[in-house]
Amino acid sequence: MGKKDIVHLKDFFQKITINVHEIKKDKEVEVEYIFNNEKYTVVPLYYWEEPTYDANQKKKIKQIALNLDEHDWPTKSDNTGEIVKEYASLLKQKDKEKDFKEFLENVGEKIRSALEDGMGGQYWPTILNNNHWHDVIIMIKNILENPDKYKKLYDDEKLIHEEPVNKLIYEWLPEIKRKGRYRRKAFHGHYEMIKNLIRNALKYKNNNIKENTNMDYGESLFQTILYGPPGTGKTHEAKERARKAVEENFWKDKNQTEKQEEFFIQFIQFHPSFDYVDFIEGLKPTMINGQVTFELKNGIFKDFCRKAGVIERAIFPNKIKDDYWHKSVSESDIDALCKGLSSETSEYWKQWLSENKSKKTPVLPKFVFIIDEINRADLSKVFGELMYCLEPDYRGVEGKVKTQYCRLNSDETCFIKKDDDWFFIPTNVLILGTMNEIDRSVEFFDFALRRRFVWEEMNANDDMKKVLESMLKETNIRHKCDDLTNGAKEFNEKVISNEFKLSRQYHIGPTYFGKIRDYCSNEDDYAQGLKSLFEKHIEPLLREYARGTNLEDEIIEKSQDEFKSIFKID
Repeated sequence: MGKKDIVHLKDFFQKITINVHEIKKDKEVEVEYIFNNEKYTVVPLYYWEEPTYDANQKKKIKQIALNLDEHDWPTKSDNTGEIVKEYASLLKQKDKEKDFKEFLENVGEKIRSALEDGMGGQYWPTILNNNHWHDVIIMIKNILENPDKYKKLYDDEKLIHEEPVNKLIYEWLPEIKRKGRYRRKAFHGHYEMIKNLIRNALKYKNNNIKENTNMDYGESLFQTILYGPPGTGKTHEAKERARKAVEENFWKDKNQTEKQEEFFIQFIQFHPSFDYVDFIEGLKPTMINGQVTFELKNGIFKDFCRKAGVIERAIFPNKIKDDYWHKSVSESDIDALCKGLSSETSEYWKQWLSENKSKKTPVLPKFVFIIDEINRADLSKVFGELMYCLEPDYRGVEGKVKTQYCRLNSDETCFIKKDDDWFFIPTNVLILGTMNEIDRSVEFFDFALRRRFVWEEMNANDDMKKVLESMLKETNIRHKCDDLTNGAKEFNEKVISNEFKLSRQYHIGPTYFGKIRDYCSNEDDYAQGLKSLFEKHIEPLLREYARGTNLEDEIIEKSQDEFKSIFKID
């Protein structure tokens, strides 16, 4: 998540106003939302005092809780869509119901964003579908306004009995009903869910993004992973972000845009046989005078860092802290550090140096390294000692390390000097990765690496319309985009329903639905195209999802019936 997104979240939670009016001793409340000068009033929401068993205290306690006779919401998966529909129906001003639905969807996404950054996927559904959203928003707002109080929650269990925390700490057991009511148990003292929420909200409050005073990288953080279901356009999004990040770098000849993108952006796709030698450096066989010998060769990432980090390499080992720090760099320095790289590299940096000599604190141009399918390789083996360099606090000279072959370098492979070399990831290199978490054939993304990246989910339904419009714009069925978008979203909600017992990571991405363009050339073929789409693309994917459950045929049959019903095809 970029700095811009964090600022946007803070702005949302601080600007939204929620007025809760008691009607009957906390049992019945009327809620008023005010946002962007729009007011939405929800007719009474119902709570009750429920006897709940507290396993830690080994006794029953009474807590104010959601009245499930009136609001039958809790499930084991995210049922945000159902909540939006029911909640919108409680609006007093019926003429605003459509706007209110859009507002609620926005609320849901903001809550997700606040919860998911660093929080396990098992937490946000529990909060989203089990509580009135205003309780969650009030909680986040309170944290932003009074962070010191909520920091104490880590040490003082008594605080979990205070509102609004006490409404958010139940474990729901929706499979057990007694007299038509759901049963729940409290887990006071075991409130990791709330601690995660507080920890994340405090991130937005503190916004501790370290910035170098001499270099401004706009809204991008150093390294981000775009993750989500298959077919959500993660690779396309990564490339678009990379192009946007580097567009200001381009030299004067704008007619060479494509060539310049290739200069500033490196794209690579990981696979199981990819290793340290391919990525950083290693000994590779070469033929010299008819004899096979081994020679040190740089991997793709080290060479990219050599190209992007010419200026920082030239001022090594001095830290960038003085004004006009770049004035110590000469053209001869650039020539020496660009050995083994293209002539284009030295020409670019000489031009950059010439244009920035008079500036006090010039901004280094961004370079973007895209790693597609980042979790398909053995990451510990690929990154090696770069695990240390990946820490945002140790970018640039601060994070210099000795590589495995630091004493075998030549003028063409060294980062700083041939003998006893150092390596670091330049501060102007941004890393974008993509991954599909549910792919069974990939390596595990270990926690040591995971915490070094910002994680940003690509939600299949959020981008459904945008991607389908792009895929269908040149076809004769482009006017069916809305129909296809709405149907795809509805089908995705069925996929993660209780019946299938799948999470949102199993949503089907828009590029799958966009393949309908391959099966129909006009509206007359649309229904048949939908059938082919299901048989050739969606069914095989669902069958893979269901593999090992012994319910493959049953799930496919049910999903096919749902698909036909949603799209109204025979």
